[in-house]
Amino acid sequence: MTSITTRETTGGGATVKGAPLTNAEIDNNFISITTSKLESENNLSDLTDTTTARSNLGLVIGTDVLGASNNLSDLTDTAVAKSNLDLATMAEQESNNVSITGGSIGGIDSLGVNTAAPTTIGEIRATGDIISHFSSDIKNKENVQDIANALSIVTTIGGKTFDWKDVFINSKGGEDEYFLQKQDFGVIAQDVQESFPLAVRERENGELAVDYVKLCSLAFAAIKELNEKVDSLITQQRNS
Repeated sequence: MTSITTRETTGGGATVKGAPLTNAEIDNNFISITTSKLESENNLSDLTDTTTARSNLGLVIGTDVLGASNNLSDLTDTAVAKSNLDLATMAEQESNNVSITGGSIGGIDSLGVNTAAPTTIGEIRATGDIISHFSSDIKNKENVQDIANALSIVTTIGGKTFDWKDVFINSKGGEDEYFLQKQDFGVIAQDVQESFPLAVRERENGELAVDYVKLCSLAFAAIKELNEKVDSLITQQRNS
């Protein structure tokens, strides 16, 4: 920061110290009041030392978010504060990045990643891939057995094409040709429940939901059974 000094003047062959400063000298020796704080049209990027600025404002260093001990509600003008700190509004977050509704992150109602949060409580939507691996290590399992009669179960369940009812589509926020289309395909939960109840859960509203991910294990078992039948027929044919 510029130091405070007084002017030296020379007159009548003598140097005089402590003479009053002129307005120009004051401007050169002091930081302007209007530029030493964030104005509504300014941003942290306009400041020379953004690290110090963030620290003085109680922000996490290296980011444009408030520290854990601070909150925008502590500031008088939250709109200006958000603008000065270059913070997106909740609406902008919901449309451009991750949208969260329903209180704290520890217990959100719904979640949208790069899309608006769905209106259905408990639903998660993402426009990109959801990449993960499920725990399946044998060290965590016991009483491991083959799925019995898998081929018969798969044959009974089958696969269906269908149209979602308009009431259901509207309850999900309407058809959007991305997450929800009227014409769809899958299985019928009641068929799965009757033949393989392990893959079905009943929700609080009474609707049945199917564990589609783990249904692939049932398909694997059915393929294995079918292959054994084919091998048996081939062996019988060779021996006849």
